[in-house]
Amino acid sequence: MRYRSEQFVFRRSAAGGGFTLIEVVAAVLILSGILATTMVVMNHCVCAAIDLRSHERAVELARENLETLLTSVKVKDRLEYGFDELNPGVQWQLAVEPFYEPISNRMWIRAVSSAEYTDSKGEVRTVELQHWLTGLTADQIKQI
Repeated sequence: MRYRSEQFVFRRSAAGGGFTLIEVVAAVLILSGILATTMVVMNHCVCAAIDLRSHERAVELARENLETLLTSVKVKDRLEYGFDELNPGVQWQLAVEPFYEPISNRMWIRAVSSAEYTDSKGEVRTVELQHWLTGLTADQIKQI
């Protein structure tokens, strides 16, 4: 006599060949989790790209202002400020200040060019470039 083991096989009926409700809910939850994660990552990437572009423009603007000052024929004590024409969210400032060195009593000039912008988190970021002019002649000091 042969013994047969009974195998329990769950078979779907021919009429009900679809997914069960639990399978559909699980699939929707998995897809929504994947989509939400993808959207968060894309949002961070876009914000980082916008912040990088604003930072690049602020550095470019500060450098342009400082180069304009350094190529000018006369340098005088001044303070200028304004907004960027291409990106109104970036504002700039250019300051030229004379200093006398305390030891030798020689005149130095400090030029500070800065640009500010607001990043995607709402924090104000500042880029600042400085340049010192030293070894001025007596004629140059008289012009200032």
